[in-house]
Amino acid sequence: MDPIDLKEIERRAYTSYHEDGILDIFIGIGVLIAAGYMMTDLFWMAGASVAVFTPLYIQVKRSITFPRLGQVTFSRRRTGRSKKTVLFIALLNVVGLLLGVVFFSAVTGPSSPAWFDFVVRWYGVVLGVVIAGVEAVFAHLSDLERFNWYAAVTLVVIPSVHLLGTPLFAHLAVLGAVVTAAGLYQLQRFRLKYPLVAGDAEVAGD
Repeated sequence: MDPIDLKEIERRAYTSYHEDGILDIFIGIGVLIAAGYMMTDLFWMAGASVAVFTPLYIQVKRSITFPRLGQVTFSRRRTGRSKKTVLFIALLNVVGLLLGVVFFSAVTGPSSPAWFDFVVRWYGVVLGVVIAGVEAVFAHLSDLERFNWYAAVTLVVIPSVHLLGTPLFAHLAVLGAVVTAAGLYQLQRFRLKYPLVAGDAEVAGD
């Protein structure tokens, strides 16, 4: 008899909770909103969506995922990895704020440094690599391998702004649409794999 790998069982249970594609949908819609803000020169407001999306995400998760899979308390190791993911996202916000200050100083300064000229010239490549890197790190921390595919798509969609000459917000919109569509596909598969029975529906409504 093969030995039971409890860590692997827990990993599969954890990934099942995120198999619903809800996270993908919210991220995809967030990118679409950011593209819309960029199109209207209000990109700085995109961060406000996080405050609205977070409680909404939790509510949707409770309505769709919990009634089908129940609520599970994961081990300290798995909880620790989740906390690392949250800390990583928080760190991104801090780094983003610091980069904003650095870029503002470079723009308003008497002369722009060489690195700034490079970023301005190849902004699509730089942004594509940064976003793809974030997605790859998130895939590693969360064990959600499909985010590596999103990273690959990002490396194609965003840097291609230099080849096509189209506005950056259009490429962000394409990326957001791809992630949202993938999330909707994941959600449909999840609902078919874990159908909601009458008893579960009653629990969901309590």
